[in-house]
Amino acid sequence: MLIVDKFEDQLRKDIRDDNISGSISAAIIRENKVIWSKAFGASNRNGGSGATTHTIYRAGSIAKSFTAFLMMQLVQSATIDLDHPVEIHLPEIRELEGYSDLTRITFR
Repeated sequence: MLIVDKFEDQLRKDIRDDNISGSISAAIIRENKVIWSKAFGASNRNGGSGATTHTIYRAGSIAKSFTAFLMMQLVQSATIDLDHPVEIHLPEIRELEGYSDLTRITFR
């Protein structure tokens, strides 16, 4: 059994064991190419057709975790400093009504 088959079997088991009623899509990417992708579950809450690898999902709150992870990589590489004003990287923020030296925003 290939490692990809084991991964797919584990996904199926996790979906069943965690009683996930929605749908999940997953992909494995190697050297910027999708080498495996699969969708599980229905494409909407009412059942309907099965999800595909082209099903569009609502990202929801998971985006916060990805954003935090990516920001911390930028901090580790010294690309950004959490305590520096955001305007260093996003100068257009100065155009916000009420924005001033007293109301500066930092990434922290």
